[in-house]
Amino acid sequence: LKAGNKLITFGNGGSASDAEHFVGEVIGRFGFDRTPLPAVSLCGASSSFTAIANDYGYDKVFERQVIGLGKPGDVAFGISTSGNSTNVQLGLKAAKKIGMSTIALTGQHPSPIEKIAEITLKAPSFETPRIQEIHIAVIHSLCRGIETVLFPEQSKKILPASKLVEASCVDAFFSLVKPYKSVFTNGCFDIIHPGHISLLNSCRSMGDLLIVGLNADESVKKLKGRKRPFYKLFDRATILSALSAVDYIIPFDADTPIDLIRRLSPSILVKGGDYQKETVVGADWVESHGGEVRIVPILKGYSTTFILEGKINE
Repeated sequence: LKAGNKLITFGNGGSASDAEHFVGEVIGRFGFDRTPLPAVSLCGASSSFTAIANDYGYDKVFERQVIGLGKPGDVAFGISTSGNSTNVQLGLKAAKKIGMSTIALTGQHPSPIEKIAEITLKAPSFETPRIQEIHIAVIHSLCRGIETVLFPEQSKKILPASKLVEASCVDAFFSLVKPYKSVFTNGCFDIIHPGHISLLNSCRSMGDLLIVGLNADESVKKLKGRKRPFYKLFDRATILSALSAVDYIIPFDADTPIDLIRRLSPSILVKGGDYQKETVVGADWVESHGGEVRIVPILKGYSTTFILEGKINE
């Protein structure tokens, strides 16, 4: 696309819809207004499609169009949940002969298509509905990647894809989340346990985005003692990033997250039930700026300290 080449997509049934969806996002827009990019789906031109199917057979519907429209440097993107679709196979083979790049999007099954395409992205499922659901997530991820690489300055104006917000990006990040109903909570999250999961799920249900302030290692030591944290900051952030409830993580070095709270001014500030509103750091700031402070009941019997002492769920 950088070199002025185009994306050509094709597939059958639901995959045809995904192929057209992909083109719509590329030639239109995905995350923001920008210059259109060249892309075409081979599934939508009904006259050409049916003429080829009628005169040459359904297996040839993509091959003929690829030969007519493709050129070296273009990208052929074939989608097949089974990985067995003959017309997709022939379309990719024709693209390779022309000198196009070939990418396939399939399911987990071993398939003939993955032996043809240069790159095969395999959805980790054997069930067609799950594969199709994953395919659209992959396509959206690709659209996001395309815009980030080709339009880096404009992409800075949308929410970052990475969940971990670096210190150098905090101010820009806070300006981006202003239109959203943001929820903020904080903690050490040293060893993730059911109590943490319960808290984070409750937080996420309250707004558009859940932002977690994560104590840096030295901050944890001051709060919990020199033997803590059990996991270093990067490991704790990695585990939190894997949780669907968590949208963003911001590490902080100070004893409290008051600086983050003042800069973010979240719509909702949340702490667990072992706190009272009067003891929540930043509560007065949030309420004075139109936000709410909520205390979520803790899930009894769970504590990182108990876990480390071998007193699990006591």
